[in-house]
Parts: sequence; C-alpha cells; structure tokens
Amino acid sequence: MTAAGLRRTIHGSTALLAGAALVGHLEAVRWFLTLAVPVGVVFETARIRWPRLREAVARAVPVYRERERERPSGALWLAAGLATTAWFPFPAAGVGLWAAALADPAASWIGGRWGRPRGDKSWPGTAACLVVAFGGAVVFGTGLPVAFGAGIAAAVAERWAPVDDNLLVGPAAALAAVLL
Repeated sequence: MTAAGLRRTIHGSTALLAGAALVGHLEAVRWFLTLAVPVGVVFETARIRWPRLREAVARAVPVYRERERERPSGALWLAAGLATTAWFPFPAAGVGLWAAALADPAASWIGGRWGRPRGDKSWPGTAACLVVAFGGAVVFGTGLPVAFGAGIAAAVAERWAPVDDNLLVGPAAALAAVLL
C-alpha cells in the first residue's frame, strides 16, 4: 500500500467513531476525542522537537508528508476537528463525524484519480466529498434538504479551508445539519 493509501485508510478508520455515535455511544466518543487532542499535542510536539523520534515514527508509520516534518501532522488537525464535531447535538455530531472520516478521504482518492495529479484540490474530489457527506447525513436520519446542506458545507470546507481541512470538514457539516 502506498503512503497516501495508508494515510487514507487510517483517516477513514475514524468512521468507527461515527458508528459508535450512531449506536448510542456519542458521549463516550466526545470524551475519548476530547482527551485524545492534548495527548496528540504532546506527541506532535515531541515528534517535531526530537529528530530521532520523528524519524522512528516516520519509519514505523510511513504516512507523514514532507511538510509535516516540522509542523503538526494532519492527524492532529483531524483529532481536533473530530473532537469539536462530537460536541454538536445528535444527529449533527454523527453527520460531521462521518463527513470528517469518510468524505475528506473520498475527495482525496477521487481527486487523485480523476482530478489533478499533484494533489491539488479538484472538482471531482469536491463532488466526491459532497456525495459521501450527503450519504452520511442520510444514514443519520436527516431529511434530504439537511443532507444536501451538510454535503455542500463539507465540500466547501474541504476545498477552500484556510487552514488544514481536517480541522473544518466535520464541524462544517455538523453546523449545517444544526442550522438547517
């Protein structure tokens, strides 16, 4: 498996959190993620500060991008985005967790296959994000207009985020689900 494929697989595995929320364990998901963020901050600080640790981690889990050598990885931003998302009311929290876990990697995968080859954002990737986030909202029982709004919000956040999109996709979808 390529580094990008492994990265998407790890990212997508966070959908287990959305599943836990769907079956009634949202409170546990909230606290798990809330506690995971400070642990992640400590880990990322140590990884960035100590080159030997950074290299050991990169060898053990070969998913880091070159730009993440000296700044926090997308995993920390994802944990923070998931933690924020989890505190929305149900079902909006589940909608956002699904979007963060699955719509964002879908955008990466589809965009990489049928979009721009360098990893830049592409319209096929944006469409994939919208469709997968829409599907998640339907799974969580929202009406079609809410599902469409959540899909649009996730796609906009994934494509035009002014910071790491991992931080914004979930909260954007959840907020749209609450407001609509």
